[in-house]
Amino acid sequence: MNGSGRIYRALLAATLVVAAVVVGCSGGSDRGREELLVFAATSLTDAFDEAVALYERENEVDIQTSYAASQALAQQIASGAPARVFVSAGAPPVAFLRARGLVAEEAEWLTNKLVVVTNTSLEERSPAALTLSNVERIAIAAPDIAPAGAYGREALKSAGLWESLQEKMVTAPDVRAAMAFVEAGNASVGIVYATDAVIARGLETVDIFPRDSYGPIVYPVVTVASDERNDAADDFVKFLTGAAAGEIFRAHGFEPIR
Repeated sequence: MNGSGRIYRALLAATLVVAAVVVGCSGGSDRGREELLVFAATSLTDAFDEAVALYERENEVDIQTSYAASQALAQQIASGAPARVFVSAGAPPVAFLRARGLVAEEAEWLTNKLVVVTNTSLEERSPAALTLSNVERIAIAAPDIAPAGAYGREALKSAGLWESLQEKMVTAPDVRAAMAFVEAGNASVGIVYATDAVIARGLETVDIFPRDSYGPIVYPVVTVASDERNDAADDFVKFLTGAAAGEIFRAHGFEPIR
């Protein structure tokens, strides 16, 4: 399947996930608790679930979270999905929403870095490792919808390898799916965030990309513009950018900016 076909499938999958979450939210809470729909980048999943659990224990709010590639989520918000908070793994999806008047407030929140995970031996500790004969397939999140893939493309272009490695590339819907390809043996190497590599099963993590070969990996947190102010959204963002949540995300390898 060509690249555009894979990206279409990724967007379709994200649409179906979001639709399921929205339907789930529409039924209302059976405990009289307020509900809040939050969209977040897939790479945040484990830490975000932990933070949400803490918030729900301390507040009369049920958080419904949908994880997917950031640009796919931004497109769903632009199409009317009722998310009130959005956390992106990069700035472009937020710029996409800002251009459509859908950003009420935003702040840079977390940082991360790019590594590779592998189920084979990498003798080189540089991007040239990906040209080795034992690296048969390279899994990468779709660069046009997932910031992890965009950062990976940027790093490979910086090394002069993007075009020459195209025949080895396997495109995944998001960064966790790229790592799953490697875990399943369907790819030799996956380009992922350092925080994803921490939970990789049976894989070696190798730091091959110079930090100046790609732009700063920043996770912005956004309250989505709506006709009415949403106090629950504001309070949840305040919690995310506070000390208690910061400790959770730091324990998962992220570095809070604020």
